[in-house]
Amino acid sequence: MNRKALFGASKGVFVAMGAALVLAACYQPPAYHPPAAWNFDSAADTDLSITIEQPPDPNIDIAVPIPGHATGTWAGSGALDAALTFDDGVMTIDFNGSPILVGYEMDATSDATGTFSRTTGTGTLSAALALTVTSVDLGDGPSPIGQPCVVGMAATNLAGAVDLGTNVLSVHQDGFAVTPPAAEDCDFLGEAIGTLLGGPINSIDLSFSVAGV
Repeated sequence: MNRKALFGASKGVFVAMGAALVLAACYQPPAYHPPAAWNFDSAADTDLSITIEQPPDPNIDIAVPIPGHATGTWAGSGALDAALTFDDGVMTIDFNGSPILVGYEMDATSDATGTFSRTTGTGTLSAALALTVTSVDLGDGPSPIGQPCVVGMAATNLAGAVDLGTNVLSVHQDGFAVTPPAAEDCDFLGEAIGTLLGGPINSIDLSFSVAGV
């Protein structure tokens, strides 16, 4: 190949390379657009922790694992809405070495709502729960409790994140607000039950999967 032809071919190569570099510099990757909404339907786990300070006696520590279910939507905007349901159960309260078995039903009085970033997973959740005491067993078998006997629990700043690898949301709050039963509720045990289930130290953990279905 003569020098002129070689120069012309080289010039063509450089022009092509220059055009490719210009195109690469101008290229913008497509923006990430998450789905408009992820609908989820999963098991949910709730853990209540309550400590009653009783000086000079030892504190009363109550740990209540409550399985349940969560269905809802995690929108592309990050808004999350979850309808929560819970299994009925029995909690054990160790009162100075004597176990008290308390039967309960827990309900969400409204959907749990919040916002969780679709890029970092972090956010907060608000939930309003109501725990109805249905029976008390002092060691001689469960006795039904007169109704109403409802302890309201307002967790308004459950903070945490969605694990973007597993799509499991895990949130926690210390010091949720409690609305105790009236003194005459629960067969006139409302004040005592409100004290037992109200703290003064309490916390709540909640987790469920928000993976799309």
